[in-house]
Amino acid sequence: MNQQTLSDSQESKTVSSPFSLSQSSCSEFEFQNSKIIVLDILKQHTKPEDDAQLFLQKIKFDNLTADEFNSAWAACVKFRLNQIRNECQNIKEALKLWPQYKGSNGYKFIESDFNAIHKNVPSILSWEDKFLKLYTFLKHHANIKDRSVNKIVATVDKRELEEDKDIFHLKMLWCLHYNLYQTKKFLRKNVYGKREYGKFTIKDSQDSFIYINATMQSLEDHLDFLSAKGDPVQPFILGLGDVETLKINSFYVYLDGQLMPFENF
Repeated sequence: MNQQTLSDSQESKTVSSPFSLSQSSCSEFEFQNSKIIVLDILKQHTKPEDDAQLFLQKIKFDNLTADEFNSAWAACVKFRLNQIRNECQNIKEALKLWPQYKGSNGYKFIESDFNAIHKNVPSILSWEDKFLKLYTFLKHHANIKDRSVNKIVATVDKRELEEDKDIFHLKMLWCLHYNLYQTKKFLRKNVYGKREYGKFTIKDSQDSFIYINATMQSLEDHLDFLSAKGDPVQPFILGLGDVETLKINSFYVYLDGQLMPFENF
């Protein structure tokens, strides 16, 4: 997204990406599965670098440029992954040892570690290829029972990627929630503050990603509805447009009680 000019009260608040993940989104189950993957990968990479300590000192204490830091980080990857494998029991311990994963460049360090082991894998930022694979997957997915998802999958064409890639990406991610929504029961508050059990629906999953409605008043009403439950409202995307066709005129990110406008998806 390219951020539009905001009011003076909003200028100090910026969003690097509406897709940023918080540390709390990493579950213990995910960490243990990642650790199993690391264990398997390191069967061929069990010996840490001989000069790893030298680069660790550089990372911790030297005033490095961005390029120098990246080089030092890459130079001790085997040491780092072995340390996580042997010393960390959960994601909290791993992030305490290597807090750089939590920073604004954390995704770059993850990619650097991944590429050090998998030499011939395309960049995680090669979005076009990945969205085309997602397009092929959805097009060949039989028996989509959700009417709105089925309608978009049936009408979307990969030529839209050249015409308006933002909307093409939005359609792919929106439809993917058909496969990713949760089915486990959970306890939550309704608008009256009463606790009740329920299940997440496909629409719940989609709305947590981006809430779309036709008027600004409807977007504000939705935020009021969420606030009335008394639970913290995490940052998410809102779109002003048609939820049936996913033709969006304006995008916003809700953050700290403010609707921050963006030019595109």
